[in-house]
Amino acid sequence: MLSVAQEYLDNPSVLNEIWVYYDEFVKGFIHVKDKEIKELYVDHFFENEGIGGKLIEFAIKNFNVQYLMER
Repeated sequence: MLSVAQEYLDNPSVLNEIWVYYDEFVKGFIHVKDKEIKELYVDHFFENEGIGGKLIEFAIKNFNVQYLMER
C-alpha cells in the first residue's frame, strides 16, 4: 500500500482522475483516464451493495468509458 500512496504523492495530478463513492463512509473509488477504467476498488465490508456497478455506470455516463484496463 505504501507504494500506491507514494505514487500519488509523486504524481498528485493523478488524483484529478479518481472519483470516490462516499455514503457516510468512503466505500470505493474508480480511476478513469482516457476512456479507460484504470482501477476500481470497493471496500470488502461493502461488497454486494452494487457500488462497483454504480462507479462503472458513473464512468460510462460522465467519461464515455469504453475499456477496462487489463493487468
